[in-house]
Amino acid sequence: MRTILFIFTIIFLNFDLKAQILPHYPTDTISVINYVVPNVITPNGDGYNDVFILPEEIVIRENQVAIFNRWGKAVYKINNYQNDWNGENLSSGVYYYQVIFDNYKLKGTLQVLR
Repeated sequence: MRTILFIFTIIFLNFDLKAQILPHYPTDTISVINYVVPNVITPNGDGYNDVFILPEEIVIRENQVAIFNRWGKAVYKINNYQNDWNGENLSSGVYYYQVIFDNYKLKGTLQVLR
């Protein structure tokens, strides 16, 4: 049995992640995109954190948003979300979101505090 050793060099340049396999192999480029998505909403009508807010870069594009309960049942689904979901009719607890836009999929948790 022969062992093949690959050496990887990772270089960070202008927030892009470039992985190069040396010595004479093709280079793959992976773009790193950082979006800050809030993980708590407090829909109490005080004007602060009342709705689930996605970054404008996502909302202006065609998108799909789904919110799931802890058993995986979809409790909210919409195409072209416009930052207007307030967790209506849901009790306090932890939920899971999935946002699809362009060729990206964002997943995370969202806590609803009442």
